[in-house]
Amino acid sequence: MSALRILKKGLRPTALRNRIVGFLFIVIPSLILYVIWTEGDSDFPMASLISGTVFSGALMAAGVVMIITSFDYLFKKHPILVAIEEQHFDFVVWIYPFTGKKGVSSVYAYTAEGKLINIYRKASQQSTLIEYLRQHFPWATVGFKEEYKKILKHNPKELLKIKS
Repeated sequence: MSALRILKKGLRPTALRNRIVGFLFIVIPSLILYVIWTEGDSDFPMASLISGTVFSGALMAAGVVMIITSFDYLFKKHPILVAIEEQHFDFVVWIYPFTGKKGVSSVYAYTAEGKLINIYRKASQQSTLIEYLRQHFPWATVGFKEEYKKILKHNPKELLKIKS
């Protein structure tokens, strides 16, 4: 499997997860609103009804935004793919493999703004993916060190100056 295909497959679970969470952000507040407005007691304070409605509405709006942005990647391209295509060598500043609980493997790529791009892949495909990303983002720091975390918090672009 080509490295680009590995990258694209690794980005899919994030979009799917965002769709599921977005859906839950719409359904659960809708149920809360239904209970508040239909089952609510007439002695229930109006301020509680209003604040519950506003809170539920905000969650529902967040859900809609999550769903729209996850589908956005179907019609447009993921920012990391655009950066590769347009040769923005400084888009990604830090890349490292990560294996979480229960053996879930990912490659973490942090952007120059400090945003995390989580690319889910099998442990056997991590090195191929990291090498592919390293080819397209040659200035990015590769590997994990605690000091890199501190640099990322204060000034992510400083990671471009570190030779790894």
